[in-house]
Amino acid sequence: MGLWSPLDLLRSGHGQRVPRREGPVGGDDASRYDVGSDAYSRHENSADAKDVLERAIAACGAPQEVLSDNSLAFNQLRAGTIGSVEIFLASKGTMPISGLPGKPTTQGKNERSHQTLIRFLDADRPATLEHLRVRIQRFREHYNNRRPHQALEQATPRAAWDLLEHTPATEPIPLSVLEAKASEYRRAEFDAPIVVKH
Repeated sequence: MGLWSPLDLLRSGHGQRVPRREGPVGGDDASRYDVGSDAYSRHENSADAKDVLERAIAACGAPQEVLSDNSLAFNQLRAGTIGSVEIFLASKGTMPISGLPGKPTTQGKNERSHQTLIRFLDADRPATLEHLRVRIQRFREHYNNRRPHQALEQATPRAAWDLLEHTPATEPIPLSVLEAKASEYRRAEFDAPIVVKH
């Protein structure tokens, strides 16, 4: 479980936000195993993101790193602060990292899996939040356990997850490490040259 990548929120065509944690190889970037997806009625926020992560870590163990996009629900370090998600992950020994701003290719695998989930949900648009949650669980069951994956030589994500050796997080990350990262981002932001666009 070296890297879960990436943590992201997607919006399906029917307007519901779907917090999604995908753990693609070994419960992480390689196996494409979806370690946790759910839907919430509120707009993007750290409490719901933390809820998904808590349940995923309880079920699968803590990875060494979690890669997220630059949403403040998941990653406040780039804004020079430390959020509840980062504190929670550090307490589990997991380093929160993020893709580079304006570089969506970092999250390419996840963006592709989002398309698959959105198509699945849009084929039978759930009318309620509970129905949406049932549909997401049905999708995860199929995606993880039945759907062959081309990048895995037609194996399922579950088969890849089970075959891979997992390297879990071992001890909590001191808050001082997160403080140093946040401070580094604040300095970079402060020292960055001002660009004027005409």
